[in-house]
Amino acid sequence: MDIAVLGGDARVFREYLLSWELWAGRGQGELESKPITIESISPECHVLWCRPSSTSDWAFEVLLNEAAGEEWLFRRDHRIRKPLSEIGSAAKNGIPHLKPELVLLFKAKHNLDKDQHDFMAALPTLTPEAREWLSDSLQVVHPCHPWLVFLGTLG
Repeated sequence: MDIAVLGGDARVFREYLLSWELWAGRGQGELESKPITIESISPECHVLWCRPSSTSDWAFEVLLNEAAGEEWLFRRDHRIRKPLSEIGSAAKNGIPHLKPELVLLFKAKHNLDKDQHDFMAALPTLTPEAREWLSDSLQVVHPCHPWLVFLGTLG
């Protein structure tokens, strides 16, 4: 399970899990050399791996999202943005989640088999507005991405 938090709230999140070990991710499944402290959370940190103790399995990842004012910013290209009020939704059981089009935009970078599976599973659930937003965003960061064909942009 991944949890999304605005980067500006990372210290508060860290304080909430003060007894836990949190490690900054370096990408490609690699972690920094030691757990982070409240003081050591860097603005360049985008992923935190969390576990109750050094002998515990990893419980979840925290994805630190960027924002400017009331806008969410795609960390790989700040031209892509969305009002914070429009980045999430709640499932029928009340659990909040990021909208699928945002998650898919992140997954588009590597386009692994699991990402392709997630895209195909989510595609029928995307609203026309979500499809258009994802298509527009992909054209900015991955202009020849194969998903554009399914979104009706290339063909």
